Amino acid sequence: MHPKYCRAVLFLSVLAGSACAQTQLPQNTIPVPVGGQSVPQVVASNLAIPWDAAFLPSGDLLITERPGTLLLLSGGEARERIEGVEHRGEGGLLGLTLHPQFAENHFVYLYQTSESKSGLQNHVDRYRFEEGKLTDRTEIIGDIPGAIYHDGGRIEFGPDGYLYITTGDATRENLAQERTSLAGKILRVRDDGSIPSDNPFGNAVYSYGHRNPQGLAWDDDGRLWSTEHGRSGVLSGFDELNLIVKGGNYGWPVIQGSETKEGMIAPELHSGPSDTWAPASAAYFDGSIFFGGLRGEAVYEAMLPKSENESPGLRIHFLHEFGRVRTVRVGPDGFLYLTTSNTDGRGNPEQSDDRLIRIDPKALGREKLATIGGMREYVRPSEGDIRRMLTPLQYEVTQEEGTERPFDNAYWDTHAEGIYVDVVSGEPLFSSKEKFDSGTGWPSFTKPLVPENIVEREDRGLLMTRTEVRSRHADSHLGHVFPDGPEPTNLRYCMNSAALRFIPKDRLQEEGYGEFATLFKSP
Repeated sequence: MHPKYCRAVLFLSVLAGSACAQTQLPQNTIPVPVGGQSVPQVVASNLAIPWDAAFLPSGDLLITERPGTLLLLSGGEARERIEGVEHRGEGGLLGLTLHPQFAENHFVYLYQTSESKSGLQNHVDRYRFEEGKLTDRTEIIGDIPGAIYHDGGRIEFGPDGYLYITTGDATRENLAQERTSLAGKILRVRDDGSIPSDNPFGNAVYSYGHRNPQGLAWDDDGRLWSTEHGRSGVLSGFDELNLIVKGGNYGWPVIQGSETKEGMIAPELHSGPSDTWAPASAAYFDGSIFFGGLRGEAVYEAMLPKSENESPGLRIHFLHEFGRVRTVRVGPDGFLYLTTSNTDGRGNPEQSDDRLIRIDPKALGREKLATIGGMREYVRPSEGDIRRMLTPLQYEVTQEEGTERPFDNAYWDTHAEGIYVDVVSGEPLFSSKEKFDSGTGWPSFTKPLVPENIVEREDRGLLMTRTEVRSRHADSHLGHVFPDGPEPTNLRYCMNSAALRFIPKDRLQEEGYGEFATLFKSP
């Protein structure tokens, strides 16, 4: 470890911004860089499938671990086993939230799965948390259908003071449309479990037609947003970000994606048929909804529109850097806190997994956003907007991993000076300075212009192994890279013209890419 690194004692030193503490370190503490706030900091490690987190007024943190323990992170660590938790599949000890008046009443709420005579059931219990211990257990709401999959589990107090609860369809998709069932819903109850008089159906149901919602967050206007897992298995895809209204029917299992039907509400943003986020949380920060992606292995940022006629844009952060990301929380210090879920049987855990990671929002590069041609740089628009803005060929190539015809595309024989950007997001990708004639009939480059905007993945299609090239922020399929290019890189980035937009050097300043103009100035 470099000398500039020192150990920080979990939250007491991290939140206080202290240097090297002289306290004995707990086992799950890991070195973090001093003063390097732009660097993601692993604050705690070796956690057991962490599911949710809540900051106490003291700055300490409570974390639920799905096998059934509540972890207190303070100057040390303390775990308490929650009686009756049945950890099976996706069920176990899940959501966690504090009462809005926690400082006075010390109420903590937990969402958990238990075994009953009729099978798995989910319920929300209230406890009193004092001196590091839970007491006075009281069931707030029970009889929520459970299963090894699709258990929902997020709980949050809204600005109206009521408790909101997400529930999954418990693999019985028809229950999502039954307004008398608690499965496949967003519920709303008072802090004691009683039903608010203005609930739309006279029971705990606030909205219905959900498959497996796992994120709840309110924006500055008091609007409720929820992330939801789409279809799974062989098909996958169609994960959702929904704007929740009281009494709304969100369509599962009748509609999905951009499909519409009278009386049903389509998502504000979805992942499309070929991409899977597996969104597992939601946190509002500075005009955006941040959520963790399990299968997507990223932190997603849905940038909320300023107009009702616009759709959210999507940015992708830390793709494949931490593995499966579940919960995103905003800390009292204004930083984002992430929990990984690599030890849940579906990931590839590292020795220190699972982890709690602290992110400085300034490190996300959000200040680089600009408006270009009516859309925002480095942003993936909504599925509907993508369909509207792209030609059929562009959509087939970028969204469905298609390949255009060689020698019959826009840029295979282009020799003009300028840069090539992603046709969806506008993120800069390649320069004419590195373009060469490969003889293949597709535009080819020796290296990217901005390597950070390029993602390479193994592609085993067509009975061969190749390296696919995608854009980082829009997640567009661009083409493939091969090790048969000219020196000095010996690489050939073979791209589809349909995935690119060419910007001539004399238009770089006008279109917001002035930083690259110096590449084409004469010496």
